[in-house]
Amino acid sequence: ISMGILEAVVAYYLRLLYFPEGFAFPMKQIPQGVLYAEWAREAATIVMLAAVGIIAGRNRIMRFAYFLLVFGIWDIVYYVGLKLLVNWPDSLLTWDLLFLIPIPWISPVIAPVICSVTMIVLFIIYRKVGYNTSPPLLKKSEIILLFAGAFFILASFLEDYTLLLLKNPISHSYDGYQLPEELLNFIPGKFNWLLFIAGETMIIISMTVTVMGYRRKIKGEQSVSS
Repeated sequence: ISMGILEAVVAYYLRLLYFPEGFAFPMKQIPQGVLYAEWAREAATIVMLAAVGIIAGRNRIMRFAYFLLVFGIWDIVYYVGLKLLVNWPDSLLTWDLLFLIPIPWISPVIAPVICSVTMIVLFIIYRKVGYNTSPPLLKKSEIILLFAGAFFILASFLEDYTLLLLKNPISHSYDGYQLPEELLNFIPGKFNWLLFIAGETMIIISMTVTVMGYRRKIKGEQSVSS
């Protein structure tokens, strides 16, 4: 929660500097030093959230699950903080700049919020099925579906700027970099919900497989005890 509030305050400062009229696309070019500082800040944030998972979890799966839990809470609190600070976003369908590493991630606000809720639910499931206390063993199908789903979701966030950068490479010089006009004028219009929903579906199927396996295990133990 504290990290979410801190993130919202940092975003508030940045928007005052570069979007004093209010954040909206198209993006603005920022100094190269500020871009590097943002990359460092984003990376440090992920390291801090991962550190919580490493400390809290008793095994690899639960360390990952605790990371997902704090990531989800952090992200939701971030948007609540921005709403309180600057009354943004106007709606859950408002477009947002999510990350800058390695290129801009963009989507309507509701997409990362859905991801955050999914992360929290995944943590609850893993804790419920006993992965926190016993040596866990995820099935290959669960792992494949999880990572495939994450890949599809990530692709939906990166699609627009990936295509733009492939067509319009960034020019670099000794003094810094220059974004092409196509990027500086780009206003997102349509999010690839098909990719995003496909990714979410894969993750939900993975969670369902985990829950069903747990229920079969419980029924088997009950049958043996009876």
